[in-house]
Amino acid sequence: MATPATRAAQAKRTGYRVLGHFDMGREAMDSYYRPLAARLEALAPRLAGARVLDDLRREISVHEAGRGQPEASLPARAIRGTPHKFLR
Repeated sequence: MATPATRAAQAKRTGYRVLGHFDMGREAMDSYYRPLAARLEALAPRLAGARVLDDLRREISVHEAGRGQPEASLPARAIRGTPHKFLR
């Protein structure tokens, strides 16, 4: 989880031009992480020892630990190079 300014700087360093961003909100983030956590536990026996299991558990833990922190913000539009005519 990073601030909008950090994410915009990362996008710019890789050659993208950030046109804007929007806040996801706590409810949206919970709507993603709660089902993911439930599915992950259901798949845990099949994924035992797999790196993806540890990675996703860590991601969920970071989300849970971030409660009370500013809400996540993701780039709404980031483009590489010159915008196409439909983006102008």
